[in-house]
Amino acid sequence: MSRRLSQPGIMPCKQQRGVALVIVVWFIAGMALLVSGIVAQARVDNQLAQLHIARAKAVAAGDGAIQLAMLELAEVGQSADPSVKSANSKYLVGDIQVEVSLQDTAGLLDLNVATHEQLTALLSNTEAEGSSQAKRLADSVIEWRQGRRPGVASPKGKSRFYSPEDLLQVPGFDRSALDGIRDYVVAGEPARGSLNISIAPEQLRQALGGSAGNPDRGNSQQVGAASGMYRVDAIVLYGDQRWLRRRWITAQNSTFSRLPWRSLRTEPPRIYEG
Repeated sequence: MSRRLSQPGIMPCKQQRGVALVIVVWFIAGMALLVSGIVAQARVDNQLAQLHIARAKAVAAGDGAIQLAMLELAEVGQSADPSVKSANSKYLVGDIQVEVSLQDTAGLLDLNVATHEQLTALLSNTEAEGSSQAKRLADSVIEWRQGRRPGVASPKGKSRFYSPEDLLQVPGFDRSALDGIRDYVVAGEPARGSLNISIAPEQLRQALGGSAGNPDRGNSQQVGAASGMYRVDAIVLYGDQRWLRRRWITAQNSTFSRLPWRSLRTEPPRIYEG
């Protein structure tokens, strides 16, 4: 019997079908990976779009509610009790619920004049810092204010904080330490130096040795009048998240606006977990 030989360079039909099947399988796998990548990217894009929408609505609703709160403050007048001005107010901006609180900056600790004792007490009172670490951070803050920073020279030999976020320039200070005290400190234009412990947040009063019932307790505190400068916080409830829109405002009007107040600084919105 004669055996039929394949011509050189030509594969048998079964082998050809096997190679074609492998190519088809690889093609399908590649297409599946491509489609999965496109779907995953679409999901990421959709989530980012929703996040941007949420941020935009938080900004709009927060700023609107802050304007309403400042309008009410202007109607109350500067002679009102500072504790009344610090009360929370709730607003409905469109269909978004917003809670606004005003904190006179005289009730916050000025980073540029705070003593080592005050800084240590405040840092020790936060969950992120122990007493030894708090003392080291307080040392670093005092040294930074005095201009003793490696590689950085100050024209007058000293340095100033212009916002609480400037604490991140201090050696050893990280985001966790900043987040622990940022609601109790002030710096820059909104600050007035002296501390009116009677209108300070409760946690700050406790940290410095005072309380609502005994605000003058402790030797590390100064007492001053209300400043007319405010940290205004708008907590915006949107979806299943709460956003914080924070602005620093003075009750003095601007030459460029007819409003009886002026915004000194506005912080970007962030998700609020307080």
